[in-house]
Amino acid sequence: MARHPSGRIVFVEEMDSRGENENAWDFNLGPAGGSVPFQGSQWVDSPASYHGSSSTFNFGDGHAEARKWVLADTLNMAQSTDTSTSDGVKFYHNPNPPNNIDVMWVANAFPCTINP
Repeated sequence: MARHPSGRIVFVEEMDSRGENENAWDFNLGPAGGSVPFQGSQWVDSPASYHGSSSTFNFGDGHAEARKWVLADTLNMAQSTDTSTSDGVKFYHNPNPPNNIDVMWVANAFPCTINP
């Protein structure tokens, strides 16, 4: 069980017009240690941007939040319908800059063994 259910994402409003989100939404976490925890995190499946420039996230305690995307890199990726992928199967997007505030927000709320 998560130690911080109010701060851990359970459901994500995802972007799937590209067919990238097969079964579940995914995200690659960067290392938890270091001066900037989770720097190097990467989008595997893109979040949505169906509500202007935001996406909705539901958390382990039952509350939901609309996250307005701050950086153009995130918004462009979320609104894109480009189906090209690096491996022909999954979508990957290295955020620009690497410490993208939107990616860091998701990384800090993404539940996993290193971030219970």
